[in-house]
Amino acid sequence: MATLRSALQKEIAHNIEYGEAILVALKLKAERQLEVIAPDQQGNLLVLCGLMLDIQAAQEKLSRERWRLSVCR
Repeated sequence: MATLRSALQKEIAHNIEYGEAILVALKLKAERQLEVIAPDQQGNLLVLCGLMLDIQAAQEKLSRERWRLSVCR
């Protein structure tokens, strides 16, 4: 039983690290996109909005993984 719990904690911890890495990458991508946006470039603004939604989804998933990790302890 302890072995299973340990394996699950390692998997969850790995998922959290992976999620955090994705979140950082998405934030950097959004920041770079923001630098190139001009008032007449609506397409870029739509890309930025999509990236912001991706960041929010990643944050929500990461929050759920953290909660699951805290429950497993």
